[in-house]
Amino acid sequence: MTKLLRMRENPFSSIPGTIGFPFAVIRDCRDRARRRFRRFIRSFVTEADRVFFRVFTGRAEGAFLTATRLRSAAFAREALALPKGNTATFIQEVRVPAGVRLQRSRATPLYGRRGGAEQFEILPGQRDAGIVFGPGVPFE
Repeated sequence: MTKLLRMRENPFSSIPGTIGFPFAVIRDCRDRARRRFRRFIRSFVTEADRVFFRVFTGRAEGAFLTATRLRSAAFAREALALPKGNTATFIQEVRVPAGVRLQRSRATPLYGRRGGAEQFEILPGQRDAGIVFGPGVPFE
């Protein structure tokens, strides 16, 4: 019985650089990870006034927004992959006038958080275009 449970020598261990796995398997895993976390960024100009939302801890003005009101601080931290220092204490409405260029993308998994939420970035040249940041309201 003990002879059956012993591990056999890996037939792929003789291939240099594979650490026991065939190179095709390693390459396939790497390519799948790249496809999963690839960021598609779409740049567009707002055609009408729009309301976005922003979560923050310290500064009341920033570049990243969401189109939907997030339901809790914990969800915001996880979905937006916020850094450890941003506890998402407040949420605010942000009014963006027509004609402002934004970039739309998905939050990349970072800081041990899953990301995946849709986010919008106000580009540096657009920050003085009449964007109004509302007061921060604490999450409930």
